[in-house]
Amino acid sequence: SNNIINDSQYGFRKNRSTEIALIHQKEYILDKLEKNKFVLGIFVDFTKAFDCIVHSILFRKLDLCGIRGHALDLIKSYLSHRKQYVQISNFQSKTRDITAGVPQGSILGPLLFNIYINDIANIDDQSRFIIYADDTTILLSADTHNELSSRGNNVLGKLEVWTKENALSVNVNKTKAIIFNSINKKSDTLVHLLYKSQPVEIVRSIKSLGVYFTLHLQWNDHVHNILLKASRAVGILWRHKSVLPLKAKLAIYHALFLSHLNYCTLVWATTTKTNLRKISSLHNKILRLIYNLPHRHTTDHLFSEHEIINVYHLYIYRLLRRYKIEQKKRSFTITDIASMIRYQSKYPHRHQPPWMLPRIRTNYGQQKITYQLPLQLNRLYSSGVNIADITLSQLRQYLINTPDN
Repeated sequence: SNNIINDSQYGFRKNRSTEIALIHQKEYILDKLEKNKFVLGIFVDFTKAFDCIVHSILFRKLDLCGIRGHALDLIKSYLSHRKQYVQISNFQSKTRDITAGVPQGSILGPLLFNIYINDIANIDDQSRFIIYADDTTILLSADTHNELSSRGNNVLGKLEVWTKENALSVNVNKTKAIIFNSINKKSDTLVHLLYKSQPVEIVRSIKSLGVYFTLHLQWNDHVHNILLKASRAVGILWRHKSVLPLKAKLAIYHALFLSHLNYCTLVWATTTKTNLRKISSLHNKILRLIYNLPHRHTTDHLFSEHEIINVYHLYIYRLLRRYKIEQKKRSFTITDIASMIRYQSKYPHRHQPPWMLPRIRTNYGQQKITYQLPLQLNRLYSSGVNIADITLSQLRQYLINTPDN
């Protein structure tokens, strides 16, 4: 895309998964909470965004991106002369030309959509935008609720102008906002947000790209959702434990438990030890059902025999695995987020950790990748393990054999 696509966009782009989008979202919020600020997150819901793209506006934006001449004519031809009609039973409407929207399910459609909404991130340079397809989150911070309210309404006013210019519509009823703050930081002032004179609801929890964000960023709601979905696996395995073959049990385990556990682990798995214990307890229960073990039988041997990483080490494994893959591919996403600094000393010694840890003052700072990645690399190094010298399989085995903290 030659840097044409705004850096705030993650959808339909290489090495920019939902997890990476949410990591950037999480890091912004944590950084501001660590600095004792309030953070406002506005989660914008567009009404049928893909279907409302006006072709004439799209062509103008393509021209501004440098797509002109034959290339632009080819895209115009691709989008033109498409027709539609509505049929109900034996009644059929007149055929009309389609003058808006991009073909969903096509290869070109997502790129055209990204170009169309590309400049939304430029409406306010004091805000952070996280855009994944038509999911748009606007983040901003302030010292007080009054300032947060003022800035929030200011950016919503700019959003109103942008949507009018681009013929898009915001569903205010589905657009929500959260005020993120540390547990100890209170305010007597209420925040009121308006979009086109309609109030935007302020909530305590919201599902963003499949992960539940709550106002104190403790991930309780997301863990509760994992446990709720995983309990389905427990129910199925319990009811059919005597008839299901091992292969079928493992398929249920992967589909109804591990898939939820492994989704965006680097976002939510910095949760509290209490939440991790709840997941670990359910994990043990599922493994006992799979391998027909008594109710209180230990499962420790199953983790080592079947090379399963327990939830206490899952975040560390996913983080170090991602780091190692990035070093090999020379594609630095997590590494760039961490922006680590090598430890330098006038009197170096062999036990000196390789990476400096940033100074932090709260638990929010501890959740940040800027803190966690150098911390875990240093811990690995202090155990006599250099991440550059081991395979991913050896890293996995090392963490499986590491006792729980």
